[in-house]
Order: sequence, then structure tokens, then C-alpha cells
Amino acid sequence: MEVIEKKLEIESIASRIRPVAEIVTPESYLFYGRSGTGKTTLACSFPTPLLLLDINDRGTDSVIDVKGIEVLQCKTWEDLEEIYWFLEKGTKYKTVVLDTITQMQNFGIAKMKIDIKGNLEAPMTRPMWGELSGVMKNLILMYRELPYILVMTAQDRTEAVEEGETDLYMDELDPAVGPAVMPSIANVVNPAVKVLGQCYIKEVRVQKEGKMVRRIGWRLRLGPHPYYITKIRSIKSIKIPGNIKNPTYEKIKNVLKGEYHNESKK
Repeated sequence: MEVIEKKLEIESIASRIRPVAEIVTPESYLFYGRSGTGKTTLACSFPTPLLLLDINDRGTDSVIDVKGIEVLQCKTWEDLEEIYWFLEKGTKYKTVVLDTITQMQNFGIAKMKIDIKGNLEAPMTRPMWGELSGVMKNLILMYRELPYILVMTAQDRTEAVEEGETDLYMDELDPAVGPAVMPSIANVVNPAVKVLGQCYIKEVRVQKEGKMVRRIGWRLRLGPHPYYITKIRSIKSIKIPGNIKNPTYEKIKNVLKGEYHNESKK
């Protein structure tokens, strides 16, 4: 009997082997940058109907004229859990946006303090950081497995982390700039997404009619960089541009297909 059961198990595993070209991976994205660098605008260029989960970010003014977008203003960690179960049942949406996971982490910190200490003013302890890490990683990965395009945004990390956060997961902080979440979260989320890019504003001065004119442009950094964390999963033969001017979902898809016309120098 044991031999028969083992044979059935092997056959079951073998039946799941597929050619790599047939494997469909979740379509997930993470964009980070300072406030006002176009993260929400870029996220809302993704396919509609789109559900924007405004996680205490209040950055919807820039997309108020975009059709097909609905917003849920999340106030607590429980809101994020409840909307997940709503989405898990199946909805009309094609894209779900978590804006931002930096604020999502702050919701998690508040939850830890209330659940464990019963006081929002209580300091985070090392065990609490560990508990937060596990809870947050689990929820983000659950969102990624939903049948929607997942877009996450984050502030960029420019300052030291909270006391006790770093030494739990690494000896020292990587000097590169990346999403503003605790290192253990970044170590899971960064590899999990298909595209990881940094939103920033570029200032260009050009000569026009004898005068120097200042122009501002929005950019998404995608190509390899020694300082900023970026990533894009594509065939190795495809050339990835250093950045995209006025980025949109369509332009990113063109990059992935090797059909993007580099306009960053224009």
C-alpha cells in the first residue's frame, strides 16, 4: 500500500512540471520615491477598473480626473485585512494599488502597540518588530497572489531605521536607497515584484529665445544603478533604459516587450 501511495505522489508531482514558457507569474510592481514624485499618478495609469487603497496617504488629488478609479481610504490595519477578504472573493477590478506600504507599516506598528502593550505611546521592542515583520510579509504576499495586477508604492528610505529594527535582520544597513520599510520586509517584497523602480523629478535647463528656461520632468528609474535599488524581470536580451520619461503602465509594458523607444534624453 505504501509503495502505491508513494507512486501516486510522484505522479502527482510530475504532472505539475511545465515548460518555463507556460508559467504565468503574478504581475506585481513596486514604485518608491519622495512625496510628489508621481508614484500615485503612475500607479493609477494601470488597467481599470482600479481600486486604490489609500493607506493614510491622501494623495488622490493628482488622479481625481482619471476614469475607472475607485478609492478606499484605509484607516487601520483591520481595514487592510478586511478588504483583502473582499477582493479574494472576486471583484470587477483589474488592478489593486497599495498606496503606500510605508504607511501600511505604520498601521502595523500601531496594531502591535495596541495588541501587545495596550498603548500607542509604548516603544516597539525587538519581539514586537519580529511579530510585525511576520504579519506584514504574510499580508503583502497574500495580496500578491490575488488575481489582480498589484501595484505598491512606498516612500524612499533616507534616514536610519528605528532602534532595534536593523540589528534584528542585518548587521548594518545597505547604503543603497530603496523603499522605506523595515529591512526584513524589503528583503521579501523587493525580490517578489516583477518591476521595482524609483520615481523622481528631473530638472532640465534649456535655451529658448535667448533665455534659460527651467523644465521639470517626471522620471521612473529602472536600469541598474549603484545607489538606487531597481529591478525588472525580462529576457536578458532586452535592453532596459536607465529611466522612463513621464512613466505609465503602457511604457513599462513596452520595456518588458523590448519595444520601448527611449525618450529620456528628449
